[in-house]
Amino acid sequence: MSNYVQDTERIIGEIKEIDAKVNKVKLKDLVLELADHIAKGIDEQRPEVIAKFKTILAENTQRPRGQDGIDKKLISLLIQKIAAKNFTTISKVWIINCLPDEYKEAHTNYPKKETMISADEISDANLLNITQDLKKRMRDMENTGPAKEIKVKNELEAVRNHNWTCDMSDELVKLAIKLENEHSHEHKEDFCTKSAKAIRMARDKRFATTYSRYQAIVVSAEFTRSLASLAGDEVEVLSRWEVYDNEKQCRECIDQIHCRAEKCNHGCHDFKKEMTTKGIKWAMRETQELNELEKHMRALNNDSDDMCDMIKIVMMNPKLKMTQGDKKNIMAKHIKVDHCDQCTYFTSEHPNFFKEHLK
Repeated sequence: MSNYVQDTERIIGEIKEIDAKVNKVKLKDLVLELADHIAKGIDEQRPEVIAKFKTILAENTQRPRGQDGIDKKLISLLIQKIAAKNFTTISKVWIINCLPDEYKEAHTNYPKKETMISADEISDANLLNITQDLKKRMRDMENTGPAKEIKVKNELEAVRNHNWTCDMSDELVKLAIKLENEHSHEHKEDFCTKSAKAIRMARDKRFATTYSRYQAIVVSAEFTRSLASLAGDEVEVLSRWEVYDNEKQCRECIDQIHCRAEKCNHGCHDFKKEMTTKGIKWAMRETQELNELEKHMRALNNDSDDMCDMIKIVMMNPKLKMTQGDKKNIMAKHIKVDHCDQCTYFTSEHPNFFKEHLK
């Protein structure tokens, strides 16, 4: 038995052993490995692989004449046939959706009917069902259109002339265009950067709550509760259609019917979105006011009369070849520049600290 056949049987055996309900990520990796392995067999024109494809082509009576060549787009059909005999718990839809386009036949392979259809003849449900395919077709058409600069210019004109249903959105767009035109000769770079961060806080989904609640989180985190506990209190309820979009875009739960049958509890099905500790830390890091508040709260929470950690490194590191006078000069500059409350408190508790090295 050749190494190729042994590898094929190994991959199929590993797929059979995986519980599709538990480890979908590993399952997907193995299905993709099997697809790549079959593609390698096509490239090498291995007789056992070619024979399998010839059997599939012979059974397909719907294929137009002249479109019976063996290429990598037939791989999904072969994997479905292997699945029907070896791992029946995995649906065909899931297999098709997890494979890249190069390994499956697109509907566009067959001749398209040039039939004009009125938009009124398509039901809302049917239109919603084919939305993703239509968007993909439209993107493909746009990619063959005019250059990027022209498209951006057209989009800006469309923004100006758009009939906004929200008055605030309309005014914000007009303000944005005005700021863009004035930026090069009237704006200060640091002001724009700081203002952009404040606007991003209102726009970005990672900022999951109001600024005042973020301030409350910073204070509580330093004195009473953990970040994980505080994050759990901030919950955003998602609408039915936001959940639907999350499910459609999920790369792990490809087959929704399969998920429903298994009572899948993946995050894409959740109707609520909780704030994460990572999101809180990101907000603190990106927002200067929250960052400064955190530092002040940390200083207040530290009731020690000792020096701060940075000055301890300077004062107590035995490898640092400096006199005590030089070290204390660094500490004095640190207090003046960084306004360190901890070191200021330390020097107030030790009034002779700066004089001791002079004796």
